[in-house]
Amino acid sequence: MVPIRVHTVLVSTQHDETVTNDEIAADLKEHVIEPVIPEQYLDEKPIFHLNPSGRFVIGEPHGDAGLTGPQIIIHTHCSC
Repeated sequence: MVPIRVHTVLVSTQHDETVTNDEIAADLKEHVIEPVIPEQYLDEKPIFHLNPSGRFVIGEPHGDAGLTGPQIIIHTHCSC
């Protein structure tokens, strides 16, 4: 099978408390998505979920304390 296009991009990343969600989204597109995904796969239709659960200021180990199951799933499915 040969890829035709990217349908959905999901990125959740920890950030500084002074950065807005709009800034995070713009930076993720410029510095992560565009350099990693070839341009021919990004048409005008991709769905972007960039920090979809909102602000992500507190991370490991404090943010994941007691959540071993979800933590393992995130590390397994989101590792590069």
